[in-house]
Amino acid sequence: MNIVIPQITGFTATKIIRKTDKKVLIIAQSSILEHPNKFKDAGFNDYLIKPFSPDDFLKIFQKHLKY
Repeated sequence: MNIVIPQITGFTATKIIRKTDKKVLIIAQSSILEHPNKFKDAGFNDYLIKPFSPDDFLKIFQKHLKY
């Protein structure tokens, strides 16, 4: 989830999603380093700071992947 999106922030969109789906994996993408707790408190599972590599994304995704 990009943090800056038209008409709504990623924080707001995530809060809306969490009202109906607590289990969906949501990873924040931001070009600004925020305090990690800000992402967690908003309902994100994790975050990546842009620019990030495909390997960075894969590591975060695998961290949350349940077999």
